[in-house]
Amino acid sequence: MSEHRVTFIPRSRPMSVLYLVLGSVLVVTTGLQLANDGAAVLPVVALVAALALVVVAVIGLVSPPRRR
Repeated sequence: MSEHRVTFIPRSRPMSVLYLVLGSVLVVTTGLQLANDGAAVLPVVALVAALALVVVAVIGLVSPPRRR
């Protein structure tokens, strides 16, 4: 039986860059929405999720390449 682990860190650099771009866009757009409309619950949750996506992308970019 093969071992199957769930990982959140992308395995390749292009995927990490994609995560970083998407997370950055989400942070900027959600931040603008919060600045204009005030702090509602869903935009705050979206901002936290976007920041987590950026952190995961940065970890994927700085970590050494992993074998599959």
